[in-house]
Amino acid sequence: MADLRWLKRLGDYDVVRREIPRPGGKPYYLNGSTQIGVLHTTEGDTVEAAWRTLRQHNAAPHFIAGEHTIVQCRPLNAQASTLRPGRNNTANVHAQVQIEMVAPADAVVDAPRGAGSGADVGTGTAGRCGGAGC
Repeated sequence: MADLRWLKRLGDYDVVRREIPRPGGKPYYLNGSTQIGVLHTTEGDTVEAAWRTLRQHNAAPHFIAGEHTIVQCRPLNAQASTLRPGRNNTANVHAQVQIEMVAPADAVVDAPRGAGSGADVGTGTAGRCGGAGC
């Protein structure tokens, strides 16, 4: 198996490794370089609460960001599992990087028109996507 890619630092932030393994300790599926990323907002007050909920449901993103913190749950070259498959939907296969951004609803701010969604890890604020598939 290839070396798994865990980060120690991302920009100005230390990255905390808190693995959410596959059920039963199964080996990871390695992912390719699709250049597709998924940013998803998780309603909540803390990174810890988001991590516990995701862990309980075996729904592992690559990263959880908020509260001046970045937590890495899966290696960058392993498939994440936060996206729910549906009819012919293989989203977990195609999303190279999945990031959960934690912020309570009252911290959500409007992004500039056409900016899409985004987050500031330092403050935990997230922009509204406003479109289908957010």
